[in-house]
Amino acid sequence: MIAAVTALTRSGFGIEQALSSRYKIISVLFPILSLMAMFELVEGKKIERFLFPLVLAGSIAFNVVANATYSQYFHTHNKELRDGLLKWNYGAPALHYPDQDRAGRILSESIKRGLYRPELE
Repeated sequence: MIAAVTALTRSGFGIEQALSSRYKIISVLFPILSLMAMFELVEGKKIERFLFPLVLAGSIAFNVVANATYSQYFHTHNKELRDGLLKWNYGAPALHYPDQDRAGRILSESIKRGLYRPELE
């Protein structure tokens, strides 16, 4: 429910922001807490010796595959954001934000106040 409410409140920033993976932490916590509860139930039993290495190997494999799968996406997204900032610096409306005027004002004010220092290439 928390992830759904967060997505709804972020919908004004565009669909990519509303469904951003950083708001899916709750869905990650559920399997972790479920595994912790399962280990509590099997504690001291024979199955515990085999279950822990199996779950650990599966978790590591999942993490490696997930990072490999999304690595290219993050590099591409980062490049798009940097390119948009560079184009904005030259006066083109290319920021990754639904309202370009508002985004420009926010960014200009942040730079003027010293809150943000863009690294333009």
